[in-house]
Amino acid sequence: MKANNIGAIDQLSSTIGTLTGQLTAIDRKADASFYALLTAEQKTKFDQNRGPGFRGMGPEGRGRFGPPR
Repeated sequence: MKANNIGAIDQLSSTIGTLTGQLTAIDRKADASFYALLTAEQKTKFDQNRGPGFRGMGPEGRGRFGPPR
């Protein structure tokens, strides 16, 4: 960034933080909705397969869809 844009750093960082928080909330709600659809047997299997390094489902490095974060 150029020196004359230094004031924008805080504003842009705050916006990024807010949007990241909203995205995380949406993602967790989707995970919870999916989990609620599972039968008791499926939940047991799902929970057993959540070993170390499990990152959930979806893009961006979570679960089987991408590399760990």
